[in-house]
Amino acid sequence: MSLLGSIVSNYRTSVLYDFSLVVKANIFILKVVEKDVTDLFTKGPFGWSVKEALPLQLNPTSIKRNRGSQMKSADDSKKGLRSFDGPAVTTPDNYVLLFPDRAQKAEDLELDLTFDIYDEYNMRTMNGTIPLDISLADPDVVIIEHLFLYANTNNYWALFKWGPLVYFGKIRRVNFEYTTFSAYGEPLKGKGSLSIEKQSLGTDDDGTELEPGLRTLGAVPWAEITGYTKAQTALVVGMRIAEEAAALTVPTILRTIGN
Repeated sequence: MSLLGSIVSNYRTSVLYDFSLVVKANIFILKVVEKDVTDLFTKGPFGWSVKEALPLQLNPTSIKRNRGSQMKSADDSKKGLRSFDGPAVTTPDNYVLLFPDRAQKAEDLELDLTFDIYDEYNMRTMNGTIPLDISLADPDVVIIEHLFLYANTNNYWALFKWGPLVYFGKIRRVNFEYTTFSAYGEPLKGKGSLSIEKQSLGTDDDGTELEPGLRTLGAVPWAEITGYTKAQTALVVGMRIAEEAAALTVPTILRTIGN
């Protein structure tokens, strides 16, 4: 399935009966498909490829940026703490890809996670009277299990994008707590946190650190990422309008019966 095609996946991107129109926060998982890159423009200097998009069901209510809070010793930098292994590289357009000592520039981004399918479960199961296998533990319903899968892996990187906020790095920690369950034990609500350790994509010839974008990730991955967010926004707007209209009929009746 293509990245744009995955927009119509079953991942929940809203809570039932919430008709707000918002831009969604997403986490894109990237991997390096080749290190000897000949086409720097399309795939970037490292040969990036977007593996999948993971939309948050509910946008974060708080985002915290930490710098220097997890300082490592200089010796630790020899044990794989660098952004990428390899020497400095100067590309044809004269920007320098350094591989800085990450031990001296520790930085991470923390954001809260909230997932909630309680109302949806009650509506679809008539308050638990109709058997239905749906829960937060299902990797096809929400992205929790996917986040755990990519945490602390060597071969995958994460790009958090929400409006103007763009942050690139490694998923280092995922904490999650299920807080509400059905009568059958299915987790229906939960909250937690996610930490992404910043990874450098190189510096310009004047020493300025390069931001994630077309120049550092390549034209194809960046077009997929920006195209996904634009198409997702259009889809969410359409779904909200349809959901709001539907809420005046069947869902409202079912909710009334359930109460």
